[in-house]
This record gives sequence, C-alpha cells and structure tokens, in this order.
Amino acid sequence: MDQATIAQFLESYRGRDKVYRLISYLSQFVAGGLKTLGHEQSASRLESLGSALSSCRVVLRLSDDLAMWQVTKAFGLGSQERHPVLRILGIIQNVFDQLYYPLEHVAWACDSGLLKRPSALWWVASVAAWAGSLLTSVVTTFVKLKQLNSAIAQARRTSFPTSAVPVVEVSEDSEEEDNDEQQPHKRRQQQPQQQRRRVPMTVYPSLEAQRKQLLLELVQNVADVINAIHWMPPGFLWGTKLSSIVVGFNGAVSSLIGLYLMLQRYREQHAEQHRSNN
Repeated sequence: MDQATIAQFLESYRGRDKVYRLISYLSQFVAGGLKTLGHEQSASRLESLGSALSSCRVVLRLSDDLAMWQVTKAFGLGSQERHPVLRILGIIQNVFDQLYYPLEHVAWACDSGLLKRPSALWWVASVAAWAGSLLTSVVTTFVKLKQLNSAIAQARRTSFPTSAVPVVEVSEDSEEEDNDEQQPHKRRQQQPQQQRRRVPMTVYPSLEAQRKQLLLELVQNVADVINAIHWMPPGFLWGTKLSSIVVGFNGAVSSLIGLYLMLQRYREQHAEQHRSNN
C-alpha cells in the first residue's frame, strides 16, 4: 500500500477511528507496565493521552446513529439471509447496536453537564449493549465457521480425474462470501441434480481466506468481550478486576486485528477501482 493510499485511509472517519483506538489501548497497556516499574509520571502522561483519544472517539460517534440505522434498515428481518439461525442473530445484533449509540450519547451528555443526572447507569447500559452485540457476533462467527468448514471438507473429499482440470460440484451459494457456504452437503440432498454446477478448485483458496478472516474476527470479538465485562459493575463476573495491562493488551490485540482487516478491505477496494479505471 503506497503513501497516497495510506493518506486516503487516514482521511476517512473509520480509518482515523481505528488508529485512535489502537493508540489509546497501547497507551493504556504501556502505562500499566510503567506503573509496575515505578514510573508514575510517565504512566500518567500516557493515561492522559489514551483518555483524550477515547473521549474523542465518543464525540465522533455522536454522528453514527444514522449510519447504524441504515444498516439495521437494510437488514430488516433478514429476508436475504437463508440460514434461520444467522437471520435471528443478525436481528439481535442490530438491536444491540442500535441501542448502544443513544445510550452512550446520554451518558456523554450527563458527563458533559448537558443533562443534570448521574451518568454511571447510562455507561453501564451502553457497555451492556456493546457486550451483547459482541457475544452475538461471537456466536454468529461460530455458526459461519461451521458452515465454512463443512464446505471445505466436502471439497477435500471430492476426487478428481488426473487428466482433467480439478473441479468440484458445489451449490450455487458456495461462492457467496457473505453467506459463508451454507452446508452444501445438506443442500445437495434437497436440490435436484440439474441445479448443481461445477466450479474450478481455485474457488477454495478464497474459502480458506474467508476462514482466516472469521478466525481473526473471533479473536477480536473475544478480546473485546473480556474488556466489556471488566467495565461492568463489581460483582458481575470479573467486573473491574482486570489490570490496566490486561485491558490495554486485549484492546490493542482487538484494534490491531480490526485495523488489519479494514486495511485489507480498503486495499482490495482500491485495487478493484484501479482495475476498473484501466
């Protein structure tokens, strides 16, 4: 990725947010380490940096409600999602995400003095909505991984003539990236023979790439769930019990994965636009 592409990425709202998030958690992680070594002053400066960036991100999210509503509206009741479990999970996650933003806005308004009431309960409610969205995403990822592993296993079980170009029979939906291969071995039992088609084996590296992406997203969401529960009130699981080093490490891992996946998508989109222009 060249310098111009990186500059364009950083000019975007999502790109800056990912970078700010990473710096914020890295600051918290390093500050926690410095505290254990007795460097309180340096740790305090890093904590101030992390807190400032975190507050900046909260303010920038004040404009995210409409974008989230568009996502929720586009998904609706999930009629485009064929898998019933994924359809239900998608609806639940959209509800959590839609609730998260206004709850956080109210908490921020209380802290800013715009609303004359305590903010603690609003922050807890917003974190609970975030945790609910993350847990739903974790379950969704497990379902998609199960589907994808079934598709890859089916491909590996297929035998090919040595004199022919390697091909394998799959259903029409096995190349759909968003549906993650809806268990083709079951769907073949339900579909007539003429609805199958033969595709080159070159499609399966893309399935492996999808599995890698899902595994990264799983690690990212689990790291965030651990932190989200830490920010719940004392007495709820490990609420408030994690050290700054652990919270910073989890957040940094999640942020690095999120930044990597976003840069990967951005690079692919940029390359596609370059090819279309040529």
